[in-house]
Amino acid sequence: MNPRTGKASKARIAWGIALGGLTAFAAYEAFASAFTNVTHRVRPELALLLSPDDPIALATIGETQLLSGKAIRHPDRLANLGKRSIKQLAVNPIALSLIGYSRSDADYRAGRSAMELADRMNRANLPVHLWLIEAAVARNDAAEALRHYDVAMRTSRSARQILSPVLTSALEDKALWPPFLSIARERPEWLPDFLRFAVRNSAKPAVFAELIEASGGVSGSAVSAAVSSELLKRLADQGAIGPALRLYASLPDADPKTPKSLSFEIADIDPRYAPLTWVTYNTPIMGSGFLRGASESENELHVNFYEPGNAQAAAKLIVVPAGTYRVRARQYLAEGSSGGRLTWEVMCQTGAQQKILWSKRLDLTPHPAQLDELIALPAGCDAFLVRIVGKTDQPGSEMVVQSPRLDRVS
Repeated sequence: MNPRTGKASKARIAWGIALGGLTAFAAYEAFASAFTNVTHRVRPELALLLSPDDPIALATIGETQLLSGKAIRHPDRLANLGKRSIKQLAVNPIALSLIGYSRSDADYRAGRSAMELADRMNRANLPVHLWLIEAAVARNDAAEALRHYDVAMRTSRSARQILSPVLTSALEDKALWPPFLSIARERPEWLPDFLRFAVRNSAKPAVFAELIEASGGVSGSAVSAAVSSELLKRLADQGAIGPALRLYASLPDADPKTPKSLSFEIADIDPRYAPLTWVTYNTPIMGSGFLRGASESENELHVNFYEPGNAQAAAKLIVVPAGTYRVRARQYLAEGSSGGRLTWEVMCQTGAQQKILWSKRLDLTPHPAQLDELIALPAGCDAFLVRIVGKTDQPGSEMVVQSPRLDRVS
């Protein structure tokens, strides 16, 4: 064998071994890097086995411990994870938030500085906003707290589920209204969902009716028609008649005569605005509803009993001053119906006890019976609830009510 050829062959073998080793090392590094990139957010512990200083995996572990509450007792561990992560990746809002939380008690100013920097890097970091909201509340800075509410709910739908109950309770204090209204005027995308939640869940719906009024009323707010109807019902149920009337007056197609009326005209039976308009009911034994009458604007109440029994067929609030009133209506059994009767009742809606103030029972036949009674409505009641209750001993009974009227006598 040629010595030169032998030496060259040995050199090629050595280079081949070296290159093979480098290739294997590079392949492992590529695999580890790719695997880490896939797993460092989903399974950070596994990612750290391949890359012990992976900054995202370190930050993710710290964030998980923070959100679970485990890290609160060990802020030094939280700080260590944050520092190790930032050492590898400087633009790192999650790691900054870990440092901020770890310093909250010992060095509030340093914690706030870290949190504000994390917020500037990533506006969608919910734990950061929660910390900054709490810090602003502690400083009695309502505008700053609400700014972080706004940013958090703009950038994260999950934030709305967490923050909506807190904000609902907070806005029952009118001191927070000015900064909230300045945000609401910009019509942020989260506002309709929040108002819907607040109307349904607040223990003080009258406060939110006033807040909506202060923001320019329903026509100028983000309140949908369905939410307006729900708010109107909640106000009436709680006896907040003044706010209910003001809200009703701001709604589309509202008729100023309706709150004082017992008639079945179109505005008076609009289901959107119950109970200031007539409410009808459906139960397993009875169904009620309105059908067009002889007049274009007048309607008839039809009450159908499928089985024998007793059930409320319709109800409406009337808002009138104390005095003597005349109540009139026609009612009869539809052709082919078996026997039945209707009872009219009036009670105070806003008193401590909803006692029946007046009632009148009419046994019905196919021939129209006329209700014509004087009733005395006492002072001290902001609204009166009028109910029509049906009863029959036979299935297949259909009762009809026409042309109810309420007129003041004295």
